[in-house]
Parts: sequence; structure tokens; C-alpha cells
Amino acid sequence: MNGILGYLRLDGAPVAKTKLAVMQQAMAYWGVDGSTEWSDGPVGLGCQFCFCTPEETEKSFPYHDPERGWVLTAGAFLDNREDLIAELGLSAPEGRVLSDTRLIHRAYERWGEECIHHLLGDWHFALWDLKNRRLFLARDHHGNTGICYIQGPGFFAFASSRKALLALPEVPRVPNLLRLAQTLTSWPGDGILTAHAGIYRLPPAHYLIIEAGEVKIKRYWFAENAPRVYFPREEDYLEAFLEHYDRAVRARLRSTTAISATLSGGLDSGSVCALAARALAQQGQRLSAFTSVPLEDTSPYTLKHRFGDESAFAQATADQAGNIDLTRIRAAEVSPLAGIDRMLQVHDEPGHAAGNYFWIIALLDRVREHGFRVLLTGQGGNATVSWTGGAVNLWPYLGSGQLSRFRQKFLDLQQRQGLSLFAGVKRFLAGPLVLPILSRLEYGLCPNGPVFLPYSAIHPRWAQSLHLDRLMRAQGHDPYFNTDYNPLATRYRIIQPGRWPGGGLWGESSGAFGLETRDPTLDKRLLEFCLGIPDIYHSAEGSNRAVLRRAFRDLLPDLVRLNRRRGLQAADICRRLRDQATDIEEALQDLERHNLAPAILDLPKMRRVLRSIQQGTTRKNSSEAGTILLRGLGVGIFLQRF
Repeated sequence: MNGILGYLRLDGAPVAKTKLAVMQQAMAYWGVDGSTEWSDGPVGLGCQFCFCTPEETEKSFPYHDPERGWVLTAGAFLDNREDLIAELGLSAPEGRVLSDTRLIHRAYERWGEECIHHLLGDWHFALWDLKNRRLFLARDHHGNTGICYIQGPGFFAFASSRKALLALPEVPRVPNLLRLAQTLTSWPGDGILTAHAGIYRLPPAHYLIIEAGEVKIKRYWFAENAPRVYFPREEDYLEAFLEHYDRAVRARLRSTTAISATLSGGLDSGSVCALAARALAQQGQRLSAFTSVPLEDTSPYTLKHRFGDESAFAQATADQAGNIDLTRIRAAEVSPLAGIDRMLQVHDEPGHAAGNYFWIIALLDRVREHGFRVLLTGQGGNATVSWTGGAVNLWPYLGSGQLSRFRQKFLDLQQRQGLSLFAGVKRFLAGPLVLPILSRLEYGLCPNGPVFLPYSAIHPRWAQSLHLDRLMRAQGHDPYFNTDYNPLATRYRIIQPGRWPGGGLWGESSGAFGLETRDPTLDKRLLEFCLGIPDIYHSAEGSNRAVLRRAFRDLLPDLVRLNRRRGLQAADICRRLRDQATDIEEALQDLERHNLAPAILDLPKMRRVLRSIQQGTTRKNSSEAGTILLRGLGVGIFLQRF
């Protein structure tokens, strides 16, 4: 997908060509198929080309439409091309040759700024109205794109990659300490803040208008308003679900190269690959899938309900499909520290999943080496296609004296989920009482400060100076991660509609590796449909994720479809850290000499985790390797840039 950028002088003076040149040079890695730019008066726009679809061949963006007085720069993969072509009244031959970015121009020509409601898929664009001196900047509903922007003294700048902004001399390089604290404490945040003060993300489902020096941002889509779905028979839900899912996958197979995909041992990527393989087989094509595998047997230190080597499950999915070529990624060539360094180069900020970076980098390297331009994933499945079904709390019925309603609800749930009387009491009555207590016992017995300290590398005194626990409560973040007995609220917390930063991160990764990452589980129509299914259908016959398990009866092997254990990514992380212990110790020593890191990070705690890992792998230090040591190192190495 193309990367975009732009610079606007707020005082109306002509923009210097050097501004665009600096930004273009910083993003040159994105433009594997070249780049162009346009400037006139106070505005300059640029486009870095990465062609991933057959229609996307012309280097005509930014596109100047002199008749209407517009200039458009865009990067897009539209999954509703045929519907959009029909809505625009274009003939099939005419629509067939138009690129997705050209279709955005036609859509704006037809509907103006309301065109965003007609565009489905992964897209972002900027349009400058020369006559009204108005910049319109928008991005997709919930896709894999991103836009960062900054408004400084006398200027406004934006880009798909923050590198283009940081290359400008007028953009200050100052760390955003609140965002770093959020990263260290597993607090998702609002999707707007970045790790650089003054640089912000345009969240999904938002547009931005800048006119007369004033910036206005508005959200245009709310997944929370998805209509409820009602069918007379349960089988109707399964058929409609599979139809929506299949359409979402097929729409994402349009490519200039063969299709690649990530494939774990789970239901999300497994179901994406099963549907993609079926569609490709009908065209005589194969699917290349990549799965991460550990360096050693991880079963001795992995919980019984988890498994660290997913290759047998991934192979079973590949074997059943018959046209999936599976490549195992051991990632021996990318160390955990190297993974952090590489991801900092890609994203220009530390991240939550620092413990997974080494294998993600190795996988993306391999995809690029094979020459693929499209990578399918299933990152958004947990709260959509493979939703487990929400936790149920029946105490409100008892507390309000609704005994008959309680009895009816209990018996219905017990029968539907195939539970014994004891199991029903345990799940619907004991669970809501006991689980919050257990959570507080696990995290709450922290004599030295707030609840998040045991699972974070944040320095206690620095957290206190930020009043971090108070900020969490004020913004609705639960550091206990308690079970929410409102199923839709739980799903919204996972999906983060209107604020999910993951799409921007995948967009940056795509640009860095010269490809397009497409996720059918983030498809707007599929997402809304899944949210609309009554929650009771997600738990049936003693099984969670029941809609997907039952709908894929003939598409996934039972080893995968009926499996109740969950894969554990980077399960061998302690082995890899032991192999690199000397380098990590040197990195900690470097951080001790830094002017800011010792005040922000609890370096003695990070060193204790390393010492524990050097003595052997346990379930506890396997978890702390990611949440404390590597996440802390990611923040520390980022701080060394300042």
C-alpha cells in the first residue's frame, strides 16, 4: 500500500520544497515502486508507492484535478470494489481498470467528504481543496493503516510514517512520558498519544479537517451501534457467519503476487488460511503460510492449558487444506534484543509485545525474501470470529428477588452449555464472587505501591509522580484486568473501536517490509455481524468459540477446531535470553548510565528477572521476561535516542 505525507504552512506562505524533500527522503524505504510529490502555495503532498494489486500501476498521485480544484494523495486497498463501482454508476470495463486510489477520487467526486461511509477496507487519504484552503484527512474504519500528525508553530504536517515528521528540523524530539508509562503497565491508552510529545495518531474511524489554522477531529463510525442479528434457527447464524467470513477473505486475495499468510495453531489464523486456501484452490493456486516455532521443547514450563509449539496444529490445518505450503520460522538469526532494535526502527516507539518482536521480524523478513506483496493475518479474531462467549453473572437476578427468572436463566445456560449442576453453580454463581478476589490476591498484595508494579518495569517513584493509578481510574483502565460480566463491553475493550492503535503499527510494518498486511477478521461488515450475534450462540454444548467451531466443521481438522488449549507465543523466550545474557547485561549497564532511564525504569527489578532466567526457566520468569525485562528494555533503548 502507498504511504502518504503532507506539509501545510498555516500562514499561507509558500511551502519550501526542502520540506517535502526531507519528508520524502525519510520515507523512501516505503516507496519500493517510486515516489512523487506535488506542491503549490502553502501545501505540499507526497506519495510513496508500494503496488500490491493489479490495478495499482500508475504513479499519478498526488493527483491534481484542476477542474474541481482538488489535490489527492492516497494509499488504499478497498475490499468493496465491485459494490463501489456499481454505486458510482461505472461500467464493468471502466471500473475494472481503475485503481483503488482512483476509486477514492471518484467517490469524493460523487459524495464529497461523505465518501468515507462508502469506502471499506484498508485506506487513508488526504485531499487539499485549493479554493477553500481546506485539508481533509481521513482513514479507514478499523483497518491496517495509520496517520501521524503534528501541529507546530505556523505549520501542520502528517505522514503514514512518523519518520517523515521526525525528519523535519522544526519538530521537537521529546519523549511522551505518559505514553511510555502506559506501555510499561499494559495500559492501551486512547489510541491518540504516541511516544513523542506533540505527535499524535489519527485513530481509526476518524477524519481530520484543518481550515483557517483550526484543526477539527471527528469520529464517523461506531462499532458499538452495530445492529443485533436475529435468525429463526441456529443453523442460519452459522451459514450467515461463514458467508460473511468467506467474503471477507476472498476480497483480500487480489494481489500482484502469490498470497502469503501467518498460521499459528489456533482458530483465527487457521480459519483465515482455510478459507483462503479453499478460494485459491478454485483458481489452481497455493497459499504460502508461515508459523513461528520454538528452539526447544517448552512443555516442562508451560501451563497445561497452553502449548508453546504450534507447528503440529498448523501442519494439520495445512494438510487438510491440501494446497498450503507451510514454512516454520525458528528465528534463530534474530535475538530478542535485535528484535527490539528492529521494531524501534520500524515504529519509532517501544511496544507492548516486546517479547514477540524477534519472531515477528524473522517472519516478515522471510515473507519479503520470498517476494510476497500480500500477507494475511487473523489478529482481530479474538473478539469477532472466535469470540469465546461472555462470562455470566446470575447474582443480579437473586439480589433483586427475581427467583423465577434466575431459575429459568440458570437452567437454559446449563442445558445449552452442557454443564452439570455443580459446574453451572461454579461458573455462574461462584465465579463472579471468587474471580475478582483471586485477581486482587494475584496483583493486589503489593506493599510498595500500586497494583501494576508486580507486572511492570516502571519505577515506583516515577509512577507515583505521574499519579498513574489515579489517571488509570479516571480514564477507566482496570489494572487488575478483572472479568467484565457485560459481554459486549468486554469485546469493545478488546476491539477498541475508534482508538485501536494496532492498525497503524501493522501499516508501518507493511511499509517497512514492502508489503500489504490484510486482516479479514477486521472487515467492517464481518465485525458488525459478529457483534450482532446473540452471545448465547458463542457458548454451546460445553464449548466456547462455538460459532466458529461449528461453522468450520468441514474446513478445519478436529485437532485444531476442537482444541481447548491456547498457543503461547515466544514460549522459549527464556532460552533465547540466556543465549544473549551478556548482551542484555551490557544493555542494562548502558541504561544505568543514561540521564533519564534509571528514574523511569526499575533497573534492579529487571536485573533480578535476568538473574532468575539465567538459573533456569519457570512459568513465572517466562512471563516476566516479556512483561518486565523486554518491555523495560524496549522503553530504555528508546530513551537512549534522546
